[in-house]
Parts: sequence; structure tokens; C-alpha cells
Amino acid sequence: MIDRTRLTRLALAAATLSGFLAACSKPAADVQPPAGAEAAPAAMAEPAPPPPPAALPEQAAAAATAAAPTVTTINLSNCETTSSTPNRPQVSIVDFQSTDPNLPAEVRWMKQGNGQGLRVVIKPLAEQAPAVLAMFQPRYEIPADGESVLSGLPKDPPFNGGNEVRWKYQVQVLNPQGKVICGVDPEVCVRLPGGCSI
Repeated sequence: MIDRTRLTRLALAAATLSGFLAACSKPAADVQPPAGAEAAPAAMAEPAPPPPPAALPEQAAAAATAAAPTVTTINLSNCETTSSTPNRPQVSIVDFQSTDPNLPAEVRWMKQGNGQGLRVVIKPLAEQAPAVLAMFQPRYEIPADGESVLSGLPKDPPFNGGNEVRWKYQVQVLNPQGKVICGVDPEVCVRLPGGCSI
């Protein structure tokens, strides 16, 4: 004959074991800690995604310098251009692939004055070598409702052993009917260290 006490203990052990197994099969969030036990720490959050890869030094330098372009303002009443380059109102100086974030890597052309309905067209002069022409786009436009346009970084300047290349261009201000009000021919000087001297 089986002892009743032993049977009771076996039944209690089986019930405890089945409760434990049932708890193990539930997700961690649904399991309640036994009475008197400390609550289990919350499930760990998924790890944060890795940071984006670091930019190459050339890309970092270009991004840093592109944020501070040389600024050339265009007076809408007479087309006079004024560059932020000291003592060089008709020349916008751009530093090619410089690692100094304070040196401009592109040009920002900006309207100046009251010019309702006026637009500005910027395009290179044709009598230049094809490699010089290809440094920048063949045409830029500041629309009537726009304020400025960026040149972008110069592409493959043909230094040919020198330390500067000059991109000569024309600025035209046009009225709403497309008639040219005025025009002027400034230039962009793309340089390596020591280039674009007065």
C-alpha cells in the first residue's frame, strides 16, 4: 500500500513542475514572478543600429567647404557683380579640394535689389577651352521667385602645371518678357594653393 503522505508530496511536486514548465513556455513579458521574489528586469531593447559609415576625407572636406561658398551678388538694376573675395569684385575665387573648411569650394550667385519678375541667367563665354567650359554647368538660372543658385564643385580643372584656371562667364538679367536688361562678364578663378593672385 502506498503511503498517502508520499502520494500528496508527489502530486504537489508534479503540480509545481507543470506550473514551472508552463511558465517557461510563455513569453518573458507574460511570466509573473513568484510571490516574494523580485521582479525580473524588463526584456532588453534591441541594439541600436550602427552609425552610418564615416565619410572619406575628400568627401568630408568637400562637404565642409561647400557649406561656406564664395558669394557673388548681382545687382538687378545694372548687372554689376560683387564678389565676397576681398579686393576682387569681378572674380569669385574657389579653392579646389582644400582641406580647410574656411575656404570656399563653390560659388553662390545671389540677387540684389528690387527685382520683381526679373530672372538671372549665368552661362560661360564660348571662347574657352572645352576642359575649362566643362568645370561647371553650361547654364544656371535664378528664377523670378528665386534668390540664389549654387555653382557646385568644379569638375576636373585643367591646371596643366599651373595653380589656377579661370572660368569666364556672362550674367544677364531678363525681364518677364525675356528681354535682356543688362549683362556683365565676370569670372570664377579655381585655384590650388598660391593661385588667383591679383
